[in-house]
Amino acid sequence: APIARAYRKFFAKMQEEKPHVIFVASAGNAGNADKTTGALNGINDCPAGIAMPNVITVASINNDGSRAEFSGFATGDGEVTLAAPGVQMVVGVDENGQPIKKNGKSYSAPQVSAAIALIQSINPELNAGQIKELLVATAAPGVTTGNQSIPIPEGLGAGVLRVDEAVLKTIND
Repeated sequence: APIARAYRKFFAKMQEEKPHVIFVASAGNAGNADKTTGALNGINDCPAGIAMPNVITVASINNDGSRAEFSGFATGDGEVTLAAPGVQMVVGVDENGQPIKKNGKSYSAPQVSAAIALIQSINPELNAGQIKELLVATAAPGVTTGNQSIPIPEGLGAGVLRVDEAVLKTIND
């Protein structure tokens, strides 16, 4: 709790003094399949899970839209803002030219950071809260493959990051 209060105080001060600065936190890799670990309550894994206008917490999903087993998720007063892919991410090629694939939240959060950079390059006047609202408003409620749509599981935020929709809305606005 004292660490969470310190983070909240810091983020509140940043929001006041630097309203255009936004922080992206990973929901973490402490989850497991049966959800007995990985629950974010806004206190236990800071800065992840803190519900503030200038903080975005990102969960990892599988390619089908289900929660990546390792990903944290929101409970109680915790917040996961968005989800982004974090499983079977191509990170390079091996000596035979075959893709090297990795899993982890380290692949989800940077996608949101990159989307924010694109949005800010289009409209640098948007503050952190407006960017967060934009990403939430343009998130897809699930993953569609073929004719099947799988909704984002509970605790993984507003939906899946849609960089294309967020950028288009920023341009149109």
